[in-house]
Amino acid sequence: MSSVEKDSTLDAIRKNLKLMKALKKSFGASIAVNLFCSKLAAHIGGVVKKNAFLKKDQDIFKILDPIVHEVSLAPGRLLPEAPNTVWFFWWQGLDGAPKLVRDNFKRAKRIFFDREVILLTRENFDEFVEIPSSILERVKNNSITLAAFSDILRFALLGKYGGLWMDSTIYLIRYPAILRKNLNFVTLKGTEAQMPDFFYMNPSHYRWSIYFLGFFDDVRYSHFIFKCFLRYWERYDILIDYFLVDYFFALSMKSFKEWNSQVSTVPPSNLMRESLNLKMNSIYDRSLNEEYISKNDLVKFSLRDEPKKKEINGQITLYGFLKRNGRL
Repeated sequence: MSSVEKDSTLDAIRKNLKLMKALKKSFGASIAVNLFCSKLAAHIGGVVKKNAFLKKDQDIFKILDPIVHEVSLAPGRLLPEAPNTVWFFWWQGLDGAPKLVRDNFKRAKRIFFDREVILLTRENFDEFVEIPSSILERVKNNSITLAAFSDILRFALLGKYGGLWMDSTIYLIRYPAILRKNLNFVTLKGTEAQMPDFFYMNPSHYRWSIYFLGFFDDVRYSHFIFKCFLRYWERYDILIDYFLVDYFFALSMKSFKEWNSQVSTVPPSNLMRESLNLKMNSIYDRSLNEEYISKNDLVKFSLRDEPKKKEINGQITLYGFLKRNGRL
């Protein structure tokens, strides 16, 4: 291990120890230790990794379950105010956004010809929903990260207007076929075989994807999850886990049979949406890539990955092929 790698590892350990102390203060020693162990197990894999994450899930569910039971569900169908909307969020606005985000927004505007694509920023989000000032103050002082705030915001919007929330790092290859299924709830569902190493790291277990969620006829369950967030931040001043939104989602399914049925009804789709991202800089091979492209309507990119290249050593990449043929 190089000196740079050692410094990076030590920094990560210090950061996690600091987090563990903060979690201990809010949630107790047991959960702090188990959450810390799950972070270490993520780098080990196998049965150790699986068991560590299942134990973490058990601990977090135990803490969040009382919150879910304190929140009430709307007594009947809650009609969305703008179900034909696509919500696209970039806090700083497009002028300062990475090219990947800007290109994706333009693509979404073109692909969703039958829907209104709305850009949400720090300048206009409060024109659509009301978020408690106590939460906004924490966003301002960074005790609630923008990632955590986006989870609150998406369910505030979906719980009022309905429509589709699509993360800014999603590239559309074509109009998503899942949106033509005439379902109240839509998401990107996967299978354990899709990316088995990550299956237990998120409590969704590929049953839904927070970065692509649609509610079109009834928004009471999305509104319920939004209210769970409000109750959580009334009680705690630290994020228990990056996947808090997925824990609330899972607990809401457990609480309401009809909601569980709606999520279960969604068929798996776009199974290579994340792994395709890792293939973008590979040399384009029609015999391999055409099947991937035909079976996936979108790609989930990451801003942390290396820049996408159109060519490598004079040969066109998969990314270059999609750009050239107007699919990106």
